[in-house]
Amino acid sequence: MKFIRGTYILHLSGIKQKRKRNNCEIIRPLLHFSKAELEEYLNEKGISFIYDASNESDKYFRNRIRTNILPHIQAQNPNYIEKVNQFSQEVSYLSDFLAIETQKFYEKHLVINENGFWLTGLKRLNRAQKFVYISQVFEKYYQGELIISQVQMENLLDGLSQNQYPLTIQLQFGAYLQLKSDELRLFKR
Repeated sequence: MKFIRGTYILHLSGIKQKRKRNNCEIIRPLLHFSKAELEEYLNEKGISFIYDASNESDKYFRNRIRTNILPHIQAQNPNYIEKVNQFSQEVSYLSDFLAIETQKFYEKHLVINENGFWLTGLKRLNRAQKFVYISQVFEKYYQGELIISQVQMENLLDGLSQNQYPLTIQLQFGAYLQLKSDELRLFKR
């Protein structure tokens, strides 16, 4: 569903079995079991379960995907769930790797304060590295509070590669990015 709606590639990893949020570890031990497997287990043990009637309504996008699209995918590849899970795991590994590598870069080149951030060391990087380090600042530190669009990101990357200084990119809520030589600054209002 995230792919259809549009998302940052690393969000395609799906729900993680374990993750930390606000100093709390969230564990989902049943995540890799199918609904049929869980219902069979509960029936065998004589345990009742709650059925959510909203899961049958076409009012919700997730249900339209489940009832109208997934059967066609399963007809083409009966093992699609296994393949999607493998893909999600690979994206999760890449996400973890990028988090480690970006943190190493940020320790040397990123300053964050209440007014925004200051990112240096971009000049020597290739376009892909610049994209990752800049987009991850927004992802990690602003988590949807501030967003840089794909068009804005491409303009910024073009400005970096073509030495278009100074370059200012307006963001939402009066915030803006300013590129000067080898430093990118975010100013929040």
